[in-house]
Amino acid sequence: MKAAYVIPIMILLVIVPTLAEARLEYMESNAVINSTKIDFSVRIIFQDVPAGTFEYPLFYKVDDFRSGGNIGGVACEAQRKPWGTNIACDFTNAERTGRTLELRYETTDLVDIVDNQRVFSDNIRAPDDTKRLVVRTYLAQGFVLVGPDSGPLPPYTPLDGVSGTDGRVIYVVWNRNETSKGEGVPVTVAYERVIPQASSDIPLLLVIGFAGLIAVLLLLILLKRRGTEQPVSLTLLKEDERKIVEFLKSQGGIAKQRAIVAHTGFSKAKVSRLVRDLELRGLLAVKGMGRVNEVKLLGPKDQKEEKTAKTPVNEVNKAQEGEIKKEDV
Repeated sequence: MKAAYVIPIMILLVIVPTLAEARLEYMESNAVINSTKIDFSVRIIFQDVPAGTFEYPLFYKVDDFRSGGNIGGVACEAQRKPWGTNIACDFTNAERTGRTLELRYETTDLVDIVDNQRVFSDNIRAPDDTKRLVVRTYLAQGFVLVGPDSGPLPPYTPLDGVSGTDGRVIYVVWNRNETSKGEGVPVTVAYERVIPQASSDIPLLLVIGFAGLIAVLLLLILLKRRGTEQPVSLTLLKEDERKIVEFLKSQGGIAKQRAIVAHTGFSKAKVSRLVRDLELRGLLAVKGMGRVNEVKLLGPKDQKEEKTAKTPVNEVNKAQEGEIKKEDV
């Protein structure tokens, strides 16, 4: 009789730890939903790290598979199957340094078009008995859930999901407790685009090119105006010099020297001296026309040419030699 009790007890002692090794403390599946592509990131926390192979079957084709977590020595691969993909992780050489396994992959097999709306659907199953299962779906920027009256489909199912936004994207979350192996959340999310995708970059390039052309034209106009502006700062001139410069500006930048005498009321000698001083400083140019001098107010370009053509010393020498003609005093 004792043997009859001992054998079943020993079997239970062997089976129970084996079952406990595969149980999951927590599983979180995050799906970022784009136009036609879904990016998955799955985080699994084991109660006890498995001793053999852990499998996570997916009934669709996946690409760009990666694995990680804080359990060292785990080798995971995505195996193509006739029915989809089997993610197999070998824990034979696993280091018992942590309990978290992370899986990342993408797929284009889970989005359909229904009445001009995009619909993501997937039954996210627990690969083993799981204490808590959390499923999150995020709509990529530029997409929103369909309105309740915009089509035959509800925005999402199951209806006990909680939707919200983090200020950038919209999400829906489902929570399940005590989920058995193979059970899960049959999720559907109906969504649509709110920011239209540009069909071509040509209109944008045309706008940029047109804006650049306008900027160049405005720059040329500005440079031309600067070339014609008079550079003389009246605040740097003496009062008598300022009267002469202001008169020349009122005459379009050029006038006879006798007109300056008549306008200012200065003597001919004083006007000749003031004009000569302004000329030596590169602000005026004097052109002799017989016994009449023509006085011109110089612009930036004229000043540059005038400075390279003559210096104050040369002008004094010319004045002494009688080469600069002045009106009679």
